[in-house]
Amino acid sequence: MIDISSYNAVVELSIKWKAYDISHEDRYFISKLNLWRDIFPKDFYDKLVNSDVGSVVEKEYLKGEYIEKYDSKNTFYINCSQFNKKFIKDRIIEPKFGRFYPKGIIEGISNIFKDNFEPFRVIGIERDKILVDFNHPFSNYNFIVSAKIINLRPKNPEIGGSCFDWIDKVAFEAGMKARWNNMPTDFFSGDSFKRDDESEDSLFYSFPRFVNHIDATAMEHISSIYSVLLKPDTDILDFMCSWNSHLPGKIKFKRVSGLGLNEQELSKNKVLDDWIVQDLNSNSTLPYDDNSFDSIICTVSIEYLVNPFEIFSEILRILKPGGIFIVTISNRWFPPKAIKIWQDLLEFERVGMVLEYFIQSGFRNINTLSIRGYPRPEGDKYFFKENFSDPIHAIWGFKKN
Repeated sequence: MIDISSYNAVVELSIKWKAYDISHEDRYFISKLNLWRDIFPKDFYDKLVNSDVGSVVEKEYLKGEYIEKYDSKNTFYINCSQFNKKFIKDRIIEPKFGRFYPKGIIEGISNIFKDNFEPFRVIGIERDKILVDFNHPFSNYNFIVSAKIINLRPKNPEIGGSCFDWIDKVAFEAGMKARWNNMPTDFFSGDSFKRDDESEDSLFYSFPRFVNHIDATAMEHISSIYSVLLKPDTDILDFMCSWNSHLPGKIKFKRVSGLGLNEQELSKNKVLDDWIVQDLNSNSTLPYDDNSFDSIICTVSIEYLVNPFEIFSEILRILKPGGIFIVTISNRWFPPKAIKIWQDLLEFERVGMVLEYFIQSGFRNINTLSIRGYPRPEGDKYFFKENFSDPIHAIWGFKKN
């Protein structure tokens, strides 16, 4: 048995949890875990420090055992005038129920300064008052944390450095995708579905773009998700697709259909058996019969829909009973065509917004999986600008059987 505290460990951390009947998993790749200074619960640390490469350490924590338990004292009213709507230059920020905002947006509270970007949540809005929640976003949930030790690397001599509470870091961000008290978050009021470029999408996409919008590692993660959730010898629709479907090559499907906006891109997609060109923002009626597909996938494109609830209703119509709809999202998009709210949200709020599409449309057995922290692949055009691979968030649900 090796004492891994004398090494830097490469670890994949996973947190599994449930909120209001929705199952979540959040994975974070830690390329340099320093057990000499990084923070873990003592019982978890004791198991981890005496583990070998390939081992998995797992522990369940009830709410309040590690993450500070929800405390009503951390919710309080502020006057509407204390919410600085001009916090960001040239923009007006309106408080909305269930949304997260940086604490620095609040004026007149001791020890809260303008450069404080830690998120808090708005949980009530009255005529002249706003109810805010300063609790940890994960404070109401039980969770199972696991750590898989992938590799050990010798430490270099070091003096000082930062320490991280990895469980707290992953959990804090993950908690922002869940509803507050199972009440719908206000993502959709106002001009949420406006876009900078309101011209016809068919014009914007009239010429082909044979580019990958996410890096190679992120594409592998999407393919691995599809390999787990999709079944062989089934009918698949690649919805809002392009020249690359990210489907796993090892699975043989019965039929793969594509629906997208550019015929040249679709014709170059080697996995498609057939395809249709359609501008979904002009015509939300999908050109397929009821109960046509076992599975439908939508890869890093959902942020362009201005009529998502009409589309999700159509998805349910053309799915077979028990069929699955999988949406994957990341942090890259075409800004002129992405809806306004998408660009205003924090990363995990975007997951929460897609969850609202699924919940309010009537999908069952809804799940999410987030994968972050992996190193950016060498040779990627952003390799020298960004350390991490593009994050992948998958949200999926099923049609009632």
